[in-house]
Amino acid sequence: GDLNFLKVEFEYQYAVNNWLAVFGEVGMLSRFGTEVQALIAQGVNATYGFELGWMIKLIETKKVFLSATANLWNLSGTVLNFYNFIQDIIDNGGLRPGNRLIFSKDYIQGGGGLRVAWAVSELIGVNGLSEFAFGESLDKTGTDIFYNIAGSVDLDLNRVWSVPIGFALGATINTFLSSGDNSIDSKATSVFLRTSYTGRDDILISLDMTWNRLPVSQSNQTINGITSTISVEYYF
Repeated sequence: GDLNFLKVEFEYQYAVNNWLAVFGEVGMLSRFGTEVQALIAQGVNATYGFELGWMIKLIETKKVFLSATANLWNLSGTVLNFYNFIQDIIDNGGLRPGNRLIFSKDYIQGGGGLRVAWAVSELIGVNGLSEFAFGESLDKTGTDIFYNIAGSVDLDLNRVWSVPIGFALGATINTFLSSGDNSIDSKATSVFLRTSYTGRDDILISLDMTWNRLPVSQSNQTINGITSTISVEYYF
């Protein structure tokens, strides 16, 4: 069966001065199977919480912008896991007190990263991001290190030909997903194509088509899928 992912995020950023900004984000990510087979094998997962961060400008020239971030994540997750619940009953010949169908946990992570933007020309831009976090995860004891590395090449047709459309082709390697989803093992990789409306300075509307590669721990398989995301950014 198929898997559905639902992601909702809202972020606000405030410029304290010309070198420091504070931002906050609340969001939710859920995963669930669309058929009985997928529901039993992968269960239902939901993670929600908020992120508080600080962005510090390090370098700014006509061509390059480099900033550093410090981040704090306060998260909560709930897992409905049919597969492990049933497998534990089979392995132990019955229901044990520690075998739970539904599991919930609050956990905290802290870290930081770097963000860079390079204006190669009026038409072409390059963006890069690296984030690292240290902390707890949803279904593991102790702490671990998680990372997210992403990069993209952007084309803004509005800058050269006054056509209010932009394109971006990029890729990400992410282990943050494994900290909040017990079915994802290690790193997830993705390649995305973004189409954006760039006709106004105060608003950006984008459509992302993303190919995802997710290693699934329970079945020792890798899921390949395509997701579409619509995002709206308003600057004031």
